[in-house]
Amino acid sequence: MLNIYQSLLKFINDGDSVILGTLVVKKGSAPQIPGSSAIFNAKGLLTGTLGGGILEAEAERLVTAPSAGINLFRTIKYNAKIEDDTGAICGGEASFILDFSPQKHSHVFEQMHQSLSNGLSGYLITFIEKNHNIKRYWLQEKDPISDELIKFRNDIVNCNKQQAVVTYQLENGYLMIELLQAAPRLIIIGGGHIGQALCHYGHMLGFEVTVLDNRPEYVRAEMFKEAKQLLIGDLTDSMQALKLKPDAYVVIVTQGHKTDYAALLACLQADVAYLGMIGSKRKVKLIKEDLLKKKFSTQSELDTIYSPIGLDIGAKTVPEIALSIAAELVQVRRSKKVRNDVAMIILGAGKSSRMKQVKMLLPFNNETIIESVVQTALNSKASHTIVVTGAYEKQISQQIKHLPVKVCYNADFEQGMLSSVQCGVNNADAFEAFMVSPGDQPLVKASTIDRLIDAWRRSDKGLVIPTFNGKKGHPVLIHHRYKEQINHLDSNIGLRQLFHEHTDDILYVEIDSEEVLMDLDKPDDYKKALKWDAKSKK
Repeated sequence: MLNIYQSLLKFINDGDSVILGTLVVKKGSAPQIPGSSAIFNAKGLLTGTLGGGILEAEAERLVTAPSAGINLFRTIKYNAKIEDDTGAICGGEASFILDFSPQKHSHVFEQMHQSLSNGLSGYLITFIEKNHNIKRYWLQEKDPISDELIKFRNDIVNCNKQQAVVTYQLENGYLMIELLQAAPRLIIIGGGHIGQALCHYGHMLGFEVTVLDNRPEYVRAEMFKEAKQLLIGDLTDSMQALKLKPDAYVVIVTQGHKTDYAALLACLQADVAYLGMIGSKRKVKLIKEDLLKKKFSTQSELDTIYSPIGLDIGAKTVPEIALSIAAELVQVRRSKKVRNDVAMIILGAGKSSRMKQVKMLLPFNNETIIESVVQTALNSKASHTIVVTGAYEKQISQQIKHLPVKVCYNADFEQGMLSSVQCGVNNADAFEAFMVSPGDQPLVKASTIDRLIDAWRRSDKGLVIPTFNGKKGHPVLIHHRYKEQINHLDSNIGLRQLFHEHTDDILYVEIDSEEVLMDLDKPDDYKKALKWDAKSKK
């Protein structure tokens, strides 16, 4: 299902003359949120919504007026009295912009469409000047920020943190940043009646739907007109071919418990946003007990399964059952935990005394060490990156100014590493957990970070430590429930005190590489790292 801007691009490419209306600012109660958009032509509304009611009616009046053609910015106030025949009594106000020449930014919408089609998210950045002139830019998520947009880096990072549209009033107009994400995939295993109904609901809700079944007669194109992909064959082979990603939602509704069991077994190790299986409480209990007995799964893995499936709305009929499943998908999708749960804190505040030069700025892989470490974090499953600076704040900040990260200055850096950890932790309050990584570990791979995050998500532990041959390394992952304790640790002991006091809450993850042990304190460490890196690429 296309988002409003992809629909706009289609209108433009088809040669249609259209107007884009976008809600920019909302104060108090109003029908829609900033970023809500609608497409009009000279006759009225084509698709989308600004919120309906008097606001949308005013937009339609403006686009159909004889004088229409110049960008317009309007504010509607919902302050009517109860006895008034017209107006609205919500009590708020909303401002919208009408762009009469969206085709001027067709290249931006094309860039956006290409990114989303490839499963990559990004930011649509819109400047609305006081004269109502509009400028638009597309920035693929985690890509370097252009010189023109660097001054808005913190705003872009804030948009990522909030997972919502952010709007700022500037001296010369407005800045609006929208995080647009690729459509999440809904994998329906089972093409029966519930699968067919769920495909329809999933499409309406913005999912890219794939349906698979081992029975050809249940995966016919005429039965699933809204599906993006249909797969026929062995369920295990089909699931392996899909290569599931964290944005996937998997619903198991096959013809019986044997095929449900096989499908569930094929999905258990996958890192997905949602895994649900239909069935009675007895059936679910028996399947889980058998998986545990045969050691095909752990209890923590089974605890992540939504089963019995769907929200309890008293569903009885096939459409109602499909609706209850769709409602649960929405509930999970709108939960912050699905995507925005781990922040990476990179420590770069030290004085590099033993290195005798600024080690964060030493060359590594055609960039600096700090750039390499930050880029690795951006390429991982960590959803937000914070860099803590100190002794060389200006130099390091300048070196990473083009990267979409939050930079925090630790004024107490001379008090030791714990002060930098505390600085980072206190700037990661919106996340369920945070990873702490020394900035001088450029050999740690994104896949290693991902493995630690996956291990934490599948466990009930609050502390995760990587090991190599039994030796503890970095980065470490810490649940936010330890935030206050971290702020009161002994600076002479640091995080070791936290781990010592909560040994029963630690999950050790063995890594098959020395990378988690290799930090660069001295010149010899740096030389060794360069050789190790070169050797690993051969």
